Amino acid sequence: MIIEQIQNIVPKKIKNFKKLNGGNATYKYTDWSDDKLKFYYEFNSKDGTKKNVKRVFVKEIETLLKGRKVNNVISRGDFEKHCINTNRDGGCGFCVIIRLLEFLKIGIYLGHGKGFKIIKTGNI
Repeated sequence: MIIEQIQNIVPKKIKNFKKLNGGNATYKYTDWSDDKLKFYYEFNSKDGTKKNVKRVFVKEIETLLKGRKVNNVISRGDFEKHCINTNRDGGCGFCVIIRLLEFLKIGIYLGHGKGFKIIKTGNI
């Protein structure tokens, strides 16, 4: 179910993902894969000389939500455990996933090192 929700909102309703640590920098959606199982996003390198392109594997978001801890908080460690392919491209995938889940009103980001609190439970 979450996969279809994400496929329906990216990029029609959300295409920019603000970094978790503040500032004006964003990760920007670029394209879906042909099979619609992953999407690509990009951001500028720190020195601004090149664009980095990364992927989010949407099925892993479903796995992440199913594997959440008893207290309904998703940590970066949970992301690393359940989003292996997305994490392989770098930890910035955690931010993109968290911003997607916020947009879907599934939960709220608690702050650096505190994780993401699931507030919508049930069939997500």
